[in-house]
Amino acid sequence: MPFQMTPLLRPPHGILFGFGTALLAVAWFTVIDSGRRAELEAIVFPTGAGDRRIYQPPPDLGLASEIVRLHGRVYRPAQLESIREPDDRMMAAGRDDAGALTLYRRSAPAAEEGRLHLKTGTGQYLPLTPNEAQSPPPR
Repeated sequence: MPFQMTPLLRPPHGILFGFGTALLAVAWFTVIDSGRRAELEAIVFPTGAGDRRIYQPPPDLGLASEIVRLHGRVYRPAQLESIREPDDRMMAAGRDDAGALTLYRRSAPAAEEGRLHLKTGTGQYLPLTPNEAQSPPPR
């Protein structure tokens, strides 16, 4: 008795079955991937542009006031006035230990290379200096 194909696998039906299977696979992967859409499309700004976490200095802020800690190291204001610097020239250097504020460094080499800053407004940054009296030795 010669081999007979089942009706489902005859050439026109086999092609339709293959396309249907491929279509279901694409639909399945689309559903799976849509759950990760926000994660995949997230935009991370390495500069100060778009950062909404702004430090509001208290009215009684002094040069000896502890503002933030970064890796256990205490930072205080280097001056009481914020400097003006375009947001796209300030590069993120990390988050404070509490995770509430982003610290920045100037992207262009300057006399104060390595100095950290806190964003106090659009294009405004408060320079910080380490408070050696309260900080553990650097690692």
